[in-house]
Formats: sequence, structure tokens, C-alpha cells
Amino acid sequence: MPRPVLLALCLLFPLCRVAIAQSALIEPGALADRLANNPAPLVLLVAWQLAPDEREGCIPGAQLTRYPEDGWEVTQGEVPGMLPEQPELVRLIGRLGLAPERPVVIAATGPTLAHQAAAARVLWALRLAGFTRLSLLDGGLPAWEHAALPLAEHCRAAQPTTPSAHWRPHLLAGYDDVYLGEDYDVPPIDLRDAEHFFGNNKHPQVSLEGTIKGAVNVPAAALMIRDGRYRDRASMQQLFSDIVTNPSAPLIVFSDTGFLAAVGWFALHEILGHRDVRLYDGSFVEWEGFGDEAIDDYSDDMGGSWGG
Repeated sequence: MPRPVLLALCLLFPLCRVAIAQSALIEPGALADRLANNPAPLVLLVAWQLAPDEREGCIPGAQLTRYPEDGWEVTQGEVPGMLPEQPELVRLIGRLGLAPERPVVIAATGPTLAHQAAAARVLWALRLAGFTRLSLLDGGLPAWEHAALPLAEHCRAAQPTTPSAHWRPHLLAGYDDVYLGEDYDVPPIDLRDAEHFFGNNKHPQVSLEGTIKGAVNVPAAALMIRDGRYRDRASMQQLFSDIVTNPSAPLIVFSDTGFLAAVGWFALHEILGHRDVRLYDGSFVEWEGFGDEAIDDYSDDMGGSWGG
């Protein structure tokens, strides 16, 4: 059985969680303490998709951004899910009243993997724009509510700014960067679930089955535990230990559209502290344009559909 298949199978088994330290994650109680200080951080709630019956409520003083509607991802050419061009991203940041000099805490509005991916992707976009004082609320708004911390009835309105961006392009990968880790024997890392990686299923916006040739699989869901919280640092190190064997290696993460890849980028860059982690924004939906010869399809090796 190919090595990537073995890596993916081993990730199906759960690992226990302990406290996370020395990362960009912040716990609800710690955030409450910071909000009581002056100046307080700006809390940005990121809504993936607000269901009609979703209970309203907001962390006091927080602002809300709706990930799809506000334009955190766009279609460029025929490639969906791409980061906006730099001028448009700066305008979006300005409309939300964000400024690089002020600490910002990102919080997902829900506990699902999609909610957490949207929050991680917003944090990645702000890092690209030069924000350095960023944190992510572990578990998002549900964790705040579970801790019985106060809620405001409504989020506050944004006060637009004219931010200055200091672009950090080394956090972004294009198709020509996919094999940057080759000299270090580190392959590109696929954050999709095992069925998509093996070629037994595919995203609606993807035509071909399989993964980027030579890639290995660390499903984004394997980096999380229940209620939208991240695994502890030691567990994450174990998940990546057979892949990231050289701390100096550039790490390339991808998914179908670059959405779930943000969870892997956050885990590697913000929690584990790897300095050179790049999110391939076009991801598999762009890569499949190179054709079958650039893709590994393990569906035949697995005997058909997953579990069949």
C-alpha cells in the first residue's frame, strides 16, 4: 500500500487533547480578561453561513463579517474560492474597520469544520496583509457561550478605516510552488478528507478524482476535536511527524478550493510555529487543469468506494 495511504489511514484514530500553549489560540476566559483591559482587542466574528434559526448573540463589542457575502473569496478566471486581489482585500479590511496596529481576535460563529475553516482563512488573509497581532478564539462563539460569558444582543457596527497593508507573499503559494519542499523530501499536504484524497469522492467544483501527485493526506478534521476546538500541540506534532522531517522545509498545504487548507495552515504556522507554511490558493480545482498525469488516484488501490 502506498505511503500516503498509510498516513491517511493512521489519522482515522482519535488522539486525546491537553492544553494548548504558545500559539495564536486564545481561550474564552483569557479573551474576557483582555476585553476588560484598555485598549481591548477588536473581536471579529466570522459567519460561514448563518442559518435562519441560528440563535442571535454576540461577544460584547465584537463585529461580524459574513465570509461569503463580504467577499473573503472570489472567482478568478475559472478558479473559484480564491483570495481577492490585494487592492480589493485592503478595501474589505478597511470597510470592517481593521487596522494592523490593533490586536484582532478572530472567532467563528459556529462549531463545524466549515465555520472553523472560514475563521482560519480570514486570519490567514489578515496575516498576508501584514497583521501581526492576531489570535483565534478556540472553539469560537460556542465556546464563549459554553463558558457562560456575557453576550450582547447585537454585534457593533464597523467604523471604516483606511488601512496600510504590508503584503507578506511568502504565506501564499501558486501552482509553481507546489513542490518547493521536494529538496527537503517534504511533499505537498492535502487537507481534504480521505475519500477525496483517495479518489473515491470529489468536490462539486472539481472534475477529476484524486490528489496532487506525490501529496500526503492530513484531513483538516483530524486537527480538530469536538465543538470546533483544535487538538493540542503534542497531538498535532505527532500527526505531522512523518511528513515534516525538516523544520527548515517550506510546507505547501492545499484542499479542493483552498478553504479547508486554511485549517492546516493555521495548525502548522500558528500552533506548531513553522515559519515557512504556504497555502496554495488555487488548490486542486486549479491543479487538475494540468491533467491526469499530474494527479494520483488511489481509488483502485482501495478496492472501489471507501469501506467497500
